[in-house]
Amino acid sequence: MLATTYGHRFFVKADQEDYDFNKTDLTNDYEYHDLDLSGIIPAGTVAVLLWGVFKGDVADSEVTFAKAGYTGTKLKSTFYQSVANQAEGFCTIIPVSPGRKIQYKISYVNWVFVSFSVAGWFA
Repeated sequence: MLATTYGHRFFVKADQEDYDFNKTDLTNDYEYHDLDLSGIIPAGTVAVLLWGVFKGDVADSEVTFAKAGYTGTKLKSTFYQSVANQAEGFCTIIPVSPGRKIQYKISYVNWVFVSFSVAGWFA
């Protein structure tokens, strides 16, 4: 346990040698897709801390995360490829659905890599 906030505790995931997800695990059609985290986080998790890196061949390409089922335009985290072929990093907190899912959307470009992991969770 790292901290207690609003009745929830933050749990740090153990160090690992590889990312939880890579570009081969994702669909890059610029549509939202569910991402099942039930093999990584326990039941009762309300949010996750994601961290990762990406690099695509087109400037202004994006990687977006949101709570599974969310259809709004504001409560999401979007990260942009500011310059073509330049690696970008990100870190964000995303709410998790009761089924332990989030959703993602990535631009339809040639991604050199999109890699990220759950670094911890709030439960």
